[in-house]
Amino acid sequence: MANIVPFRSVSGAKESYLRLRQTVRSLREKTNEQVKSLARTGEIGLAMGAAGMLNGYAAEPQIGPVPVDLGVGAALKVLAFAMDTEMAEHVNAFGDGFLGAFVYRRAAAMGVEAAASTNNVTPAELVARRMRGENDDGTPIVVEE
Repeated sequence: MANIVPFRSVSGAKESYLRLRQTVRSLREKTNEQVKSLARTGEIGLAMGAAGMLNGYAAEPQIGPVPVDLGVGAALKVLAFAMDTEMAEHVNAFGDGFLGAFVYRRAAAMGVEAAASTNNVTPAELVARRMRGENDDGTPIVVEE
């Protein structure tokens, strides 16, 4: 008759149980880290979306001389620094979102200005024109002697 007991001794069973318990604990910790990371990503995205809607609705609102997304982002970062709770991580993520929205908005404006100054020509095309001996507008470069 086959041996139906999978372990040869009580100590072997205990060892297997402890390894299994450690594996489950490790998986739980990794899962918790992934959930926290996903929640942080969601919070940042939510804050960036809120800042974008606010900027679109109110046409770049300001608190005095400071843009709202910059002011709210900085205030949330300071508040998170002052907090001593688990909630500080969430407040910090929302601050990152508002600051990210500010940086994105400023960078997009710089891109629009750069495109306007080059007549919407890509940087690659500008380099190609220079290599062909042309100005930024495509006319030949004239060298006076």
